[in-house]
Amino acid sequence: NEGLHNTNSLCNRFFDYFLAGLPQLTILYNEYVAFNQQFEVAYLINKVKISEIEQGINYMLQNPDYLAKLSENCRAAAKLHNWEEEQQRLVAIYRNL
Repeated sequence: NEGLHNTNSLCNRFFDYFLAGLPQLTILYNEYVAFNQQFEVAYLINKVKISEIEQGINYMLQNPDYLAKLSENCRAAAKLHNWEEEQQRLVAIYRNL
């Protein structure tokens, strides 16, 4: 979990979850931190350790206002980061080639 691919990319399910309005628990990798700074859709943990995962899940479950805020942020992020919006950007790139 220290490879450049993991630390500098976002996995597909990250998008699936926030597009569905579901907050998530993710690790403090560069791209997750950057995205979360903009939208705060996830609770971030330092390492993939059972104790940190447990702490994160418990924090979200014990703080319903925080969980609701993350859900709301997921919906806001989904308005900007979805296939319909990304498709326009991709087509613009191809037109400029």
